[in-house]
Amino acid sequence: MVGNVWLDRNSGELTYNIEDPRYPVLSKDAGVDKSTEVDPTQKTARSDGRSPARILVSTFSEYPPRQKPASFSLDKVMEKLTDPGGAT
Repeated sequence: MVGNVWLDRNSGELTYNIEDPRYPVLSKDAGVDKSTEVDPTQKTARSDGRSPARILVSTFSEYPPRQKPASFSLDKVMEKLTDPGGAT
C-alpha cells in the first residue's frame, strides 16, 4: 500500500484503504467533498463511508519497538572496542 491507496487486482481500480460504503461518516456535513479534500488519497474514494474493515494486517504502530530509542550508537560500539575490558 502506498499513500493509503492500493490497486484492487479484482477490479483493476485504485482503492482508498478505509473506504467502506456500509459505514457512512456520522457527523453532519462530514461527507467527502472531492473539490475541497485536503488528503489527495481520499479523492480515490467512491463513497463517503469509512471503516478499518479492509485493513487485514497489523500496522507498524502495533508492533513494539525492537530496541529502546537511542540505545545503539557507533560511539558506544567504538568505546566497547577500545576499552581493554569492554570487548568480549
